[in-house]
Amino acid sequence: MKQKGIKRLILCLIPLMLAFFTLSAMMAYKPAVADGSVTYPFRTGTNAFAYGQTWTTSYNNWTRVIYHDDDGAFTLSGSEGYLAVQMSTVNEVGIWSSIWDTSEHFNSGKAYFVSEAGVASTLVYQEGRGHVIPAGSTGMLVLPQSEFGTVAWSSFPYLILNVQAGLTENANISIKLGEAGYYESATDTTLEKTTTFVSADDASHIQHWEGTTALTPIPFVEEDVIVAYPFKTGTNAFAYGKTWTTEHNNWTLAGYKPNGSTVSIPANSKIAFQISTENEVAFWAQIAAGAAPYYSGNASFIDEQGEETALTYVEGRGHVIPAGSTGMFVINVAEFDSTGLDLTNATLFVLNLQAGLSENENVKLGELGYYTAADASDFAFISTFENANDEWKIVTWGDPITSTLTPIPYVDESQPIAYPFRTGEYGFAYGALWSNMTQTDGDIQNYHKAVFNLAEKFTLSSTGYVAIQVETDKLVGIAFSAFDEDNTEEDLVNHTATIYFVPEDGETVVSYESAYGNINLEAGSKGMIVVPVSALGDADEITAMVVTINTRWNGMFNLKLGEIAYYESETAEPQMIFALNSLDDFRRFYFGKVEGATDTFTMIDGFSVEYVSISTSGDIGLNFYVEMPEGTESVEGVMTMEGKDGVACQGVSKDGYFVFTCSVLPKEYKNQVTLTINGVTAITTSVEGYVQGLQSVEGFEDAKALANALVEYCEAVRVFFDDNETVTDKVAFSADLSAFKGTVTDNDNNVTILGTTLLVEEKTTINVYFTTAMAIDEVEVSETANVVLVDADKNLYVAQIKNIAGKALDEVYTIEIGGDVVTFGALSYAEYVIGNAESSAELYNVAATMYNYNVVANAYFGA
Repeated sequence: MKQKGIKRLILCLIPLMLAFFTLSAMMAYKPAVADGSVTYPFRTGTNAFAYGQTWTTSYNNWTRVIYHDDDGAFTLSGSEGYLAVQMSTVNEVGIWSSIWDTSEHFNSGKAYFVSEAGVASTLVYQEGRGHVIPAGSTGMLVLPQSEFGTVAWSSFPYLILNVQAGLTENANISIKLGEAGYYESATDTTLEKTTTFVSADDASHIQHWEGTTALTPIPFVEEDVIVAYPFKTGTNAFAYGKTWTTEHNNWTLAGYKPNGSTVSIPANSKIAFQISTENEVAFWAQIAAGAAPYYSGNASFIDEQGEETALTYVEGRGHVIPAGSTGMFVINVAEFDSTGLDLTNATLFVLNLQAGLSENENVKLGELGYYTAADASDFAFISTFENANDEWKIVTWGDPITSTLTPIPYVDESQPIAYPFRTGEYGFAYGALWSNMTQTDGDIQNYHKAVFNLAEKFTLSSTGYVAIQVETDKLVGIAFSAFDEDNTEEDLVNHTATIYFVPEDGETVVSYESAYGNINLEAGSKGMIVVPVSALGDADEITAMVVTINTRWNGMFNLKLGEIAYYESETAEPQMIFALNSLDDFRRFYFGKVEGATDTFTMIDGFSVEYVSISTSGDIGLNFYVEMPEGTESVEGVMTMEGKDGVACQGVSKDGYFVFTCSVLPKEYKNQVTLTINGVTAITTSVEGYVQGLQSVEGFEDAKALANALVEYCEAVRVFFDDNETVTDKVAFSADLSAFKGTVTDNDNNVTILGTTLLVEEKTTINVYFTTAMAIDEVEVSETANVVLVDADKNLYVAQIKNIAGKALDEVYTIEIGGDVVTFGALSYAEYVIGNAESSAELYNVAATMYNYNVVANAYFGA
């Protein structure tokens, strides 16, 4: 190609579709979340109208239903709230709503309907009919308290729904009625239930009178699962919990202590233990130790997604939990005690595990709590782990005990873990290796400093974090500081702080309690140290970050230092403030040391691939332009193609770069090619990948056309040589190739031309096969051709014209062998294939795309 290479740049333009709505079509009411959607408080699905009533009417005058509370009156504060009634309509229906305190107060103003999905709409009010609810609506009727006028909200006994069945539009209606509640205000996010149905008797909360109506109870469908999963999941699933391991012995016991002095658990509750099993395991549950009875009642296991599975109780073993289970072990309080449980700080929940059974081992134990009702409408924690001191809440005891409880480290997910740096073999590109430091003898404090000089002063926030990319081969103590804009370090002395380490994968965070900004970084750590800005003193602007190591305690380590990033806050995206993108950036490092110290500061993996290009001859050249440190005289790399062994290659000095070229055959254009320098991967790409990158760059239209034509030709060749792929459709082709027709003129009885072929499986080559009756050294052959012996017994030879470039595919060569003359070119073969009705679609497509590739190559190279 004409240009040396193109840096790959991918631009994604995402169209933004804007929709406009008139405000009249939207409702102003939003007692839920700030974005205007509504948190739907009632049950949905099979339990949507649990224990509710179906309200049916015939053609008559009035029919009314009334909601009331067992206590005789609802208590609502002020008049800023919203009443909500759960309902589902079959037909369109008009409803008046009213409140009764000492008289009836109607709402003839605003009303809304909110679907189960939280979509709100304004209801139309019709005189003589009320607010009209569309047919097939399921959700809740929402009524602003302010629309009912002056009402004694502190003690109103009834909410009334009125339907005028005498109107034909309202005749023979069928409405499901469910629960009712209210939002305290327009911005409140929680609905307080005024009527809640938890048993069949609660259906009496809805009554009716007047007219020919009926209220039919709706049967409650008991769901099999408790879907409200109360514990943490993911990396924090067992925060400050313990891993319970056992040896093969008799019994091992683990107990939970309540957080407070007393916990009262109602009889209709369910107790949940957070557990994760490696193997199949069986438990008995118990209240306190000693003579307390074991739990042998119903139990289940609920996973983190809320799916419930009944557990099998095995005599002599307990409830069996399958291997690989993570979730909660759930038991019923009523099967411990029909009156409920009162726990004191000294009372224990006990899990008993018979370790004498080989199946029982390796269990994670987390938190403990209980559902206050059988339907899991609420959950209360008994043991919650929020800091390291909470570990005592899980204890072991008994004799003999051959088990251990190992604390599970807490992962603080609120810390910044978005990893902004390059990872893997590119992790410390142009970074520095600090090594070979001799440890000081005696009590001498020798502070060695590595300084990151920032390109310009940087402003910090007291809530921010500075992240430094590091890797160490052994335990090393490191302190952190900074220079302010006056280049003064003493003003920024670090104080005691929590400093974090985040590995490259960002999945875990290790907390270090520092002493004056110093931490002991574990051997093998590779990632970033995250330092709170508050640990850097009072400065709000810095010009450099400093890493300090005291040789009194550290020596002979290898510490890699890379880039630096900054987080404005715990949740902010990182911003690079010391990014190493070229050799010049590396020079921003320097280090200070004491007289006679032996530490060194050297560049890491000092190369970068600046450009990639392709060239076309008989095959395809995939060329990598590599920048090396100044003064480098030669560079050796290893080039490996997918599916092949690596080949050592020498970089060719050109235009200030070292150029490495991989020869790629057309059928290999999809294969990944990897260049490795100094044992480090420099780049991995393919001809196809280069072409895709080229298409995303603006301009270079002639190069793009050539690259596309090349890929179409390569794909046709690849398919032709792939025994597992076939095609039936031939590409569209109408060009006249008669000018390229090959010919043979027989002038020599001592030479016989057997045939001519085109080789594309390797470098593009014309082969002319012939035999001779005389010694081969007596046969004159054109200088353009190279003669190779094929079969000595038959005097069979081949004359080859090799390595035909894309722009030369249309050249017709005259090859003289003895007195015989052959005229043949690559497109001579294409002419034969295109004109032969017997040619397969695969071969036809190779010939057609070869011609198209040649046409575009000629246009590009100006042939």
